[in-house]
Amino acid sequence: MTAWFHKHSSLVVTVFLFYVCGLLYGSATPIFEGLDEVWHYAMVKRIADGEGLPIVKSGVDSAWRQQGVQPPLYYATLAAATAWVDTSDYISHRILASKQLSIGLPADDQGEKFWYYHTRAEDFPYNRTTLAVHLGRWISLLMATGVVTMAYALSRELLPDRPQVAALTAAIVAFNPGFLFISAQVNNDNLANLLGAGTVLLLAKLWNRGFSPRLSIGLALVCGMSALTKLNVLLILLVIALSTSLCATKLRALKQFLWLGILCIGSVALLSGWWYFRNFVTYDSVLPIDIHRSFVTTRSLTFWEVLLQFWGHHTSYWGVFGLSNIIMVPEIYPFYAAGSGMSLIGIAMWSWRNRHIAHHILTVPILHSTILLIGTLYWTRTAPGPAARLTYPAIGAISLLAAIGLLTAIPIRLHRRAAVVLSTVMALIAFSTPVFVI
Repeated sequence: MTAWFHKHSSLVVTVFLFYVCGLLYGSATPIFEGLDEVWHYAMVKRIADGEGLPIVKSGVDSAWRQQGVQPPLYYATLAAATAWVDTSDYISHRILASKQLSIGLPADDQGEKFWYYHTRAEDFPYNRTTLAVHLGRWISLLMATGVVTMAYALSRELLPDRPQVAALTAAIVAFNPGFLFISAQVNNDNLANLLGAGTVLLLAKLWNRGFSPRLSIGLALVCGMSALTKLNVLLILLVIALSTSLCATKLRALKQFLWLGILCIGSVALLSGWWYFRNFVTYDSVLPIDIHRSFVTTRSLTFWEVLLQFWGHHTSYWGVFGLSNIIMVPEIYPFYAAGSGMSLIGIAMWSWRNRHIAHHILTVPILHSTILLIGTLYWTRTAPGPAARLTYPAIGAISLLAAIGLLTAIPIRLHRRAAVVLSTVMALIAFSTPVFVI
């Protein structure tokens, strides 16, 4: 055990700092002031109270709004963990302080930034509804800790002789202020992100080692759980289908591929088939996306117009807070942009220098990142604003590519020092954000 901690000491330190920092983000954000948290928690409370899943009518307001048509696995998990808490004061926490909100509009300095009245009842030590919400946040933060850990494991799987790349990959995930903020909220993105991280890690192992019963069962479970977690995470099923088909072609393993397909289909049917059947009976559609969009659609953009909002996507990825209406100091975002640009150039250089092995190492993370990015951009066409957090199920793969790119231009003998410096700078920004921004 001591040898393991010594070998992976960078991961241990990063995970510890991540969780501590996440607690700061959670304590700095009043309950229900996180993005959609008030509606996500309403679903948790409804299930915890034994009321079952709601029936949502298009455009008709309710305590859970569009989240009422989201798959329920995340909500059921938090409900099981918080059902024992007395939440009889729940309604008192939902008294609106303002209707002039600038939701999703950080540049709007006229609208209010907070939605509800907040009283001493929310102070530590937490109790009643405040305790239930924070318990949900802490569990969500544990899920996010799994994302950081699996991002590190992904790098060690694909580049086992490059520990500095793994350390930097974990740090890029852990000290992304936007990811930290979502991780410290009651939001089904957190289980989606965990499943996304698990998917790319399992696919990388499959790509490296070939088909095996253990990996096939793992991927089948991920498929079933993803289908019961969040609508946009259905893209993970596409990632699995494409990646495994490419792997089967490379290894000429058609039989194993077909068995994996049967397992995945069976898992989806067994774990989540009931929910899609309920949708069909209740809404005449297995995917009630139109009902979801009736609450959030505020525009209709072409794909090109979405691409032109590059800076909004960039800002959203690295951190907008509150109801997506609070940003960091504007000068911070060019720092991240410079790093992103250097990463793109670096990964291109690395791919050329290592062209005999690049396709083997980069195929899975690039495919995973690309599909999630395209899906996010497609959804953004009708969303109120950029929502780069929807790419976080691929944050491990994206961060691995970034870490490779950033270290490419640096002599190998300086990789350890460079990884420490970059990680430290990102950690300082991440820790200062809940203190000076949120």
